[in-house]
Amino acid sequence: MALRTTVFLIDDHELVRCGIRSLLESQSDFRVVADAPYRPDVVALAAAEQPAVIILAPATADDISLDAIPELTRGSKGSRVLVLTNARDLRLCRRSVMLGAVGVLDKRQPPDILFKAIAKIHAGEVWLDRNEIAAVVHDAVQRRAHDERATHSIGLLTKREREVVAGICDGLRNKELAERLFISEATVRNHVTSILDKLQLTNRFDLVVYSYRCRLVDRV
Repeated sequence: MALRTTVFLIDDHELVRCGIRSLLESQSDFRVVADAPYRPDVVALAAAEQPAVIILAPATADDISLDAIPELTRGSKGSRVLVLTNARDLRLCRRSVMLGAVGVLDKRQPPDILFKAIAKIHAGEVWLDRNEIAAVVHDAVQRRAHDERATHSIGLLTKREREVVAGICDGLRNKELAERLFISEATVRNHVTSILDKLQLTNRFDLVVYSYRCRLVDRV
């Protein structure tokens, strides 16, 4: 039997937590290890539980709970943070991702989208739509100008590696990439390793942000 994805819910509203917990526990793929309103001890609780995914629901872009994201991910090394929002708030999205979240999801989405988002980020991928990524990347561009290094690094990529980058930015997993490009999953993994090495990045999330920031997806 496959291991279930462990989840920690942080939301100030008990009814919301109960609702999300019930939804997740109705699925065989998830196990909620804890739920709590935001308070200083949630960092210690996350560190104790070591959940695969932390779901955080700030009220606004200025919500103090967002500031806890770096501590949550440091204390629970393998945890990845998914932020729930009440509406499309690009400022909240920017702050969330800059602080370390790897997914942002509108609460108005149906339950099956929540399940998919959790599964995606647990698998090491990103849950952001293109508009949100563009907004986040725009901020990053304003803060860090390294076009010369980026241009040199991008020039090292082969045509096939750029096709792999395009697939990753489209949200494809290795198996889907292999099918699209008519190559083996092992070859896809080798390409990804080579791409990350050439661009001096550490993971697929960094690659997605880098690709939009440096307009690599437009060049593929």
